[in-house]
Amino acid sequence: MIELPESKAFGEDERSVLLGYLTYHRTVLARKLDGVTDEQGRRAACPPSVLTLLGLVRHMTDVERWWFRRVLLAAEVEGIFPDEAEWVVEDATVAETLAAYWAEIAVVDGHLATAAMDDRMRGGHDPGTHT
Repeated sequence: MIELPESKAFGEDERSVLLGYLTYHRTVLARKLDGVTDEQGRRAACPPSVLTLLGLVRHMTDVERWWFRRVLLAAEVEGIFPDEAEWVVEDATVAETLAAYWAEIAVVDGHLATAAMDDRMRGGHDPGTHT
């Protein structure tokens, strides 16, 4: 089982609280896959919605990359999954999904370790098309 952090905040200063809560919520999401088989992870949560646990974690993996690397750092990195492919999970596995999730978080955390609270986004926010 994935262990929750001992505390939601790493300290009492603002930065420690923010990073602590980020870590806590990332871990809570990953724990949703504890004990879940690949088949269960691919199962739609509430048909007719196609939302699955694997799709949700894959989506959040791309969200980490988007906001921290592309928007905050202006890094020229592609999305992990093309277009809406994070939601298409027929071949996805729990192990691969969690490995990608934690790998992206490790990269992001490496940047956050040296980021200042006053850092502003260097990349542009491309909100995409909303209808």
